[in-house]
Amino acid sequence: MTELDFEGFNMFEEPEGFRPSTPPPKTVLHERKTCPSGPKEVELQLVGSHSLWAHYLWNSGIVLSNFIDAHPEIVQGKVVLEFGAGAGLPSVVSAFDGAKHVVCSDYPDLPLIQNLEQNMKRYQEIEGKASAVGYLWGSDVQDLRNYGGLSQGQYFDVLLLSDLVFNHTEQAKLVRSCKAAMGDNKNAIAYVFFTHHRPHFANKDLLFFDIAKEHGFEVEKIVEEKRDPMFEHDQGAREVRATVHGYTMRLLHG
Repeated sequence: MTELDFEGFNMFEEPEGFRPSTPPPKTVLHERKTCPSGPKEVELQLVGSHSLWAHYLWNSGIVLSNFIDAHPEIVQGKVVLEFGAGAGLPSVVSAFDGAKHVVCSDYPDLPLIQNLEQNMKRYQEIEGKASAVGYLWGSDVQDLRNYGGLSQGQYFDVLLLSDLVFNHTEQAKLVRSCKAAMGDNKNAIAYVFFTHHRPHFANKDLLFFDIAKEHGFEVEKIVEEKRDPMFEHDQGAREVRATVHGYTMRLLHG
């Protein structure tokens, strides 16, 4: 075969329809069990598809949001940071419930952050109270503090983490980011909600808290709630995959 045989033919061009197109974004509704302030139903947009699973509204995010609505005092007047936010439901609910400012962060992928930003601006009542920010776990938290309006020596009051501990290779980085974001704020607290979506890896999920303790955190379980599993046909005990666990983490000072 000679070069002439390739004339007019791009061997690297994929045929039309070869790769499925990215699904369009979709809108989801979250009905709040308790509604201290803001709308009874929260409407959010999910990205059409994403390798980091941001195209789902996760059970743990729903349970964490319901927990905040049931205890709005935990965010009222506080500067809040959410890691791995996805659609940002707990951030939106925190803003409705009186947070001073919410920094809603996720992996710095432009479509993901643009979608988050849209959700933070969807409701006029919270516009200006919530920022969408790209952030890599384990990196410097100074930009996050800047978005939260925190000056030198000030740190976040509340951290929100939902369905993040399954990312086993990144657990230590996430713990370090939590510690850096809380700094020397003696009243700071992190809420860590999750499900063992892969029951055979439950022990690896829980290693997150062992790492946290090694970094000076005190850990306490506060919530256990059963829901329908996210994915009905996944392997492992259905009851395990249906259960959301909620923990708090506080840094021990001195």
